[in-house]
Amino acid sequence: MKKVIALLFILTFLHATTIEGKIINSDTFETMDNVIIKISGDTTFQSVFSKGYNISAEPGEYLLEARYYEDGEIKYSTKEQVLLKGEKVKYDLVLFPESFTGEYDLEEEEYPEIEGETDLFVVYVLGAAAVAIFIGLLYLGGRPKKQETETGQNEPMDEDCEKVIRVLKEQEGRMLQKELREVLNFSEPKMSIIMTELEALGRIKRIKKGREKIVKLI
Repeated sequence: MKKVIALLFILTFLHATTIEGKIINSDTFETMDNVIIKISGDTTFQSVFSKGYNISAEPGEYLLEARYYEDGEIKYSTKEQVLLKGEKVKYDLVLFPESFTGEYDLEEEEYPEIEGETDLFVVYVLGAAAVAIFIGLLYLGGRPKKQETETGQNEPMDEDCEKVIRVLKEQEGRMLQKELREVLNFSEPKMSIIMTELEALGRIKRIKKGREKIVKLI
């Protein structure tokens, strides 16, 4: 009997996989301490983690929940459906204010994970934009310096960038990039270029939740 139990334990260990990642505050983009993380499925486990987490479980579908308490109440939280296939999985958890949880629950069928191939047109457009930005920085670097700003908040923006900022302000400074693109009726390549420009100006930050990106006004 002891040999059977030992054998089962060894087999479970050999088939177990690991999911790990950082624990990030969506407001500050800093890692968080004292976060309760629970994984539910074929394996159920709960513990307190700081900065990052590391959990071993058998392959399968799991619900991954993270909660941060303050004064006895949930301050930040998130829920993610994850699929463990046997290999090591890296999955950062972004915790949002409790009032926002559920607003960005994403379905896997609606946002399929893209593997391998990338749209060449997008690559070309982004490459051209990077070259243009580089040339612009060289040009600006050779001009006499005016009063510097810390984050580029006072840098001029084109009309499309201003539209993005205006919509974000109307949505309390936070929105899914996909929804933002649909509201503005922008193409994916155009939206990617605008996001890159606004990030360079220090006006927005983007963080991943599931298979989507959330744009946050800063």
